[in-house]
Amino acid sequence: MQAETVSGAELGQLVASLVMAQKETDRQQKQTERLFKANARQFKETDRRLNELAGMFGDQIGRLAEAIVEPACLRLFRERGIAVTHTMQRAESAVAGAEMEIDGLLANGTEVVAVEVKLSLGVRDVNRYLERLGLFRQAFPQFRNHVLYGAVAGLHSRPEVRRYAARKGLLVLRPSGSMMEMANAPNYRPKRF
Repeated sequence: MQAETVSGAELGQLVASLVMAQKETDRQQKQTERLFKANARQFKETDRRLNELAGMFGDQIGRLAEAIVEPACLRLFRERGIAVTHTMQRAESAVAGAEMEIDGLLANGTEVVAVEVKLSLGVRDVNRYLERLGLFRQAFPQFRNHVLYGAVAGLHSRPEVRRYAARKGLLVLRPSGSMMEMANAPNYRPKRF
């Protein structure tokens, strides 16, 4: 095999070409880094906007679920012997240490029913709600001397979740056709919280 000889001029041109190619590569790399940074900023802004929209959408879905459940509550609790006379949607408390929102409150002079409404009701929702019910009297002192009942409603809930909620002493509402119905057995006695 015969080695080719390269003249000094050719070697100089080759080195100059390599230096130019390296500079072009460096320029392209810096441009690519700038594009990645710009894309990262755009992705972050897009994520922020999507999260904002998801929050707004979720809130509207929640309000829709509450609007479906609320009209039936007065009738359903009266049918169960809880003679409620007043209803409040989205009752809020700002009492320190017991801040909360209750989707629906139904009351009379001696009893109050606190209703949690979920689009899809799960065991975790039931457990969280039970924790909040433990702070209810602190959050709403005007009902301190009332008998307190808890109720959950899910536009979608599995039978085992409804049974779990009932075992925990909650009244359980579920959709039935175009209206809501009580999922508990007719002789079911809810827990007094």
